[in-house]
Amino acid sequence: MTNRHAMKVLLVVLVTAAAPTLAWGPVSHIALTYEAGVKSGFPVSQDLVGAYLAGSTEPDVGLDDGKSEDYGTYHSENFAKAMENIAQSKKSPDREILLARAAGIRSHLAGDSAAHGKTGYAEAKKMFHGNPTGLPNHTTNELVVDMIMYDRNKDALKKQSLNFIDVDTLIEVRKEFTRITGHELANNREQLKKELLNHKALVLTELSIAHHLSTSDPMKLSQMKEEYSDLNEGTTDGNGANKAIERISEQAKPCEDLSNFKTTNKGFKIRNYLENSLLAKSMQALERGSLKLTKSAVIRDSLQNFASGKVEAPRNKAFVNFGVNLLNKNLTFKQAVFLAGKATSGYPDDAAQKLAYLEIEAEALKAQRDKALADYNNRPWWKFWLIFTQSDKQKYEQLELQYQAKLREIEQVYSQIASTRADPPDSDADYAAAVVECTTTNTICSNAEPGLEELQAAVEAAYKKYVAASDAQDQAKIKEAEQELLESREKLKAAMPQ
Repeated sequence: MTNRHAMKVLLVVLVTAAAPTLAWGPVSHIALTYEAGVKSGFPVSQDLVGAYLAGSTEPDVGLDDGKSEDYGTYHSENFAKAMENIAQSKKSPDREILLARAAGIRSHLAGDSAAHGKTGYAEAKKMFHGNPTGLPNHTTNELVVDMIMYDRNKDALKKQSLNFIDVDTLIEVRKEFTRITGHELANNREQLKKELLNHKALVLTELSIAHHLSTSDPMKLSQMKEEYSDLNEGTTDGNGANKAIERISEQAKPCEDLSNFKTTNKGFKIRNYLENSLLAKSMQALERGSLKLTKSAVIRDSLQNFASGKVEAPRNKAFVNFGVNLLNKNLTFKQAVFLAGKATSGYPDDAAQKLAYLEIEAEALKAQRDKALADYNNRPWWKFWLIFTQSDKQKYEQLELQYQAKLREIEQVYSQIASTRADPPDSDADYAAAVVECTTTNTICSNAEPGLEELQAAVEAAYKKYVAASDAQDQAKIKEAEQELLESREKLKAAMPQ
């Protein structure tokens, strides 16, 4: 796999994952279906789990660009019934495989029913106290949840096969759907084949990305889990993972009992292994390919530049930047989020929000500078060429200059916030009139004490406290200082003249 081809693979997957119409991502559908089986018993035997899990992702076939004329077709009970009708014309074990796949489709529909709409988790979840991140909220949530859901089922999922549907069988089912419903479908074999291949690539690559993150950057994954600690219960109306699992357990049923099915067809078992036990193999291949490339800063920059030239929609550019940042071990989860948004959309117009972005950039630069300084001070004896090139020292000095420049930007924004305060009235009467006007037009003015100078000082003190906690790597104090910084910044923003 060449560098450029590997970058294209990762880029295509990241953009495809940005489809806006989904409720859960493909890995989440697999994980939710698996967890429902563990909790309430699988509706199919172990011989059929591969088709059942793959089927739980397949209603989203064709959503490569976020839309498909077949969305309503595949997301319907009638499509599951059409598949069961076609199954009756097949010999065992193909018959049972299609019946299990139909149950997987019902699992997908049941999971979506707990997460679609404005109250669904992907739409309702807000990161970092709802602060604007510059990222597409819905699709970013889906990708993060996919990573978390894989990690908590990693040991089980990496042993599973995924038996995806073939194009000829899909066409048979589509024709049966037309017979049942009267809704005519276009059955372009080459187009459908391409959609199936793209879907398979998306599922396997997302599984590989999730595995890579789980095994190579557990600290970042822990940060993601903390930010998404409400995943199980959901943010509104209980529309989280727990409700999805409950509905899958209730609704993902085949039309007959498949729980004890065992195939005696040895040829089938061999073929199934060769064709469908791809999960581990695909992860190994991608680990050696595109995912390994993300360890190189040069390659990460190349991928983002490649995205800038090939990806048109700003929301997709942001999503690609986020995906690349997520695989960058030098960034925390929060940094990966905000720096991706800033790289696409620039700084927010609001000064207080811009300040938050600048401080996150400063944190990332400081971490890189400190690492470069440590590498320079602890230069291995065998890297003798560094004595002549001094490239490690130059790297540290360059990062130090960038860090200091970012600190100066932060000070400038502090000054900008302070300079926007209103001039005080000249007389007591003017002051009284200003207070009356303020309280009648803006309710927050009655709470705008102390003055802007004190509020700005509180923000600066909270930021210094946060930096000190970060330097000490004290997670409890970091969290406490981060909350204090957020609250002090919000008070300053509220007290600023509107």
